[in-house]
Amino acid sequence: MSAALFNATRRGTCLTAYGQNGAVPRAVFDYGAEVFTHGWQVFRSSDAALVNTDGSISMLPADVPRIIGSGAQKHLLLERAAMTLCNPSKTTAVNLTSVTPLGAAGGLERTRIEDDGTGYLQFNAIDIASLAAGAEITCSAIVEAETASSCELWLGIGTTGAARLRYQFSLGDGAVTEIANIDGVPANAGMRALGGNRHRIWITGPLISADTVELTRFTGITGTLTYGAMQVETGTMPSAPILSASGTRAAETLGLDLAAGDYDAILWDKDGAESALPVTITAGALNLPVGKHEITRLCLF
Repeated sequence: MSAALFNATRRGTCLTAYGQNGAVPRAVFDYGAEVFTHGWQVFRSSDAALVNTDGSISMLPADVPRIIGSGAQKHLLLERAAMTLCNPSKTTAVNLTSVTPLGAAGGLERTRIEDDGTGYLQFNAIDIASLAAGAEITCSAIVEAETASSCELWLGIGTTGAARLRYQFSLGDGAVTEIANIDGVPANAGMRALGGNRHRIWITGPLISADTVELTRFTGITGTLTYGAMQVETGTMPSAPILSASGTRAAETLGLDLAAGDYDAILWDKDGAESALPVTITAGALNLPVGKHEITRLCLF
C-alpha cells in the first residue's frame, strides 16, 4: 500500500487504545481493523503465491502485499527468501494403480494417485548435494481428499529404502501420527485445512546424508488422492507454496513512511501471540528478524 492509498480518515483515530504500560505508540499498523497511522508498502522482487481462504491460490506480482484472511485474523504475510529443491515433474511410481495429471484448478497444478495401499510415488532429482548432513529439511504438499481417508509422507530415505521419518495424515479428523523415526532425531509434522477440501501437509527433520538417494515419497494411500505443490526446502517449517517458474521467491520487506531510527515494536500475529522486540527503520524499510511473520497488528513506540 502506497502513501497515496493510505486511509487518511484514520489519522484522527485515538491511539490510546493501542497503548502499552501507559505509553502511546508513535505509529500503528492494524491489518485486522484496517487502521494505519502512516503509509506502508511491501518490497519483494519476485511474484509470490497467496493461498486464499477458499483454498485457491493466486499469484501476486512483485511488490504486491499478501493480505490473508478476514476479521480479527486478517494479516499481512512476510517471508524470507525461499527456494524449492524438488522438481515435482520428476517422479517414479512403484506398484501404484495409476498416476494421472489433472491440470490446473484453483491456481494449483494437480495429480491424482490411485492405489490399494501397497505402492508409492517417489520424487527424484532433488537438489540436496550442496547441503550437509544434519541440515533441517521440510517437505510439504497440498492434498485434496477424494476417496482416500489418509496418506503418508516419508522423509530421508537412504540407500536401503528405509524411511528415516514417516508420518500419517488423516484427511478426516486432521490427526497427524508418527509411524517411524529410525534415527530418533528431532522431527515434526503438521497439517492445516486450506478450504475447498484442500489441506497443506508437511514433515520436517534433519537430512541424514547428502548422498540420500531419495528424499521424499507419498505412500499409504488406499483409494484416490489428489496432490499439488510438492515442495522441499531448508528450514523447520514450510513457507507458502513456491509456484514460480524459477522455483524461488524473493524476500519480503515491510516499508514504512516513518523517520529512520530505532523503535520498540510490539507485534501481534494471526493467532493472537504478542512479541516485543527492538527494530530499526533504515531507508524506509523495517528491519524484522529473518523468517516468517503473519502480522495482524504492529505498534511502534
